[in-house]
Amino acid sequence: MMLDLKTTQYYLDCYGSDVSRWPEPEAGKIALAVYAADLGPALSSAQRLDTALAQATLPPPSDLLARRILSSLPAQHGAPANDVTPSPRSRLPEFRLPEIRLRALAAAMLVVGAAGFTVLSLQTPPTDNAAAESEVWREAALDMGVDDVFDWVYSEDG
Repeated sequence: MMLDLKTTQYYLDCYGSDVSRWPEPEAGKIALAVYAADLGPALSSAQRLDTALAQATLPPPSDLLARRILSSLPAQHGAPANDVTPSPRSRLPEFRLPEIRLRALAAAMLVVGAAGFTVLSLQTPPTDNAAAESEVWREAALDMGVDDVFDWVYSEDG
């Protein structure tokens, strides 16, 4: 299979200049040979980026990151559990409401809920505009050329 120029450019942008990383490496080799003149600047740019990424070094992980990773691992049979104590900043303060405040909060929520229910139940239902809505659907059916189906569905016989 031969890749077109657009697909070759896409693979070059996504996977770099090393065609062994491409989804279709054999076709990539052929396409790079065929489109070498068209892809010259893009290919050299991809090669420079690949070289820069290959030479890049990452800093070693911090002790904190290593402890977090180790503490998240489950304990294995025969091995001691990962005993990593969290930092003092990661502990959340305890938050407790006295019982009287909880009762007041529950009562306030009950009042708000009752008021909301009352307001919603006092609203008038929407007016029946079935005729206007039916006309809108009829016009849409006419525009799409399916007005005969619309008439059949909404006929008084059916």
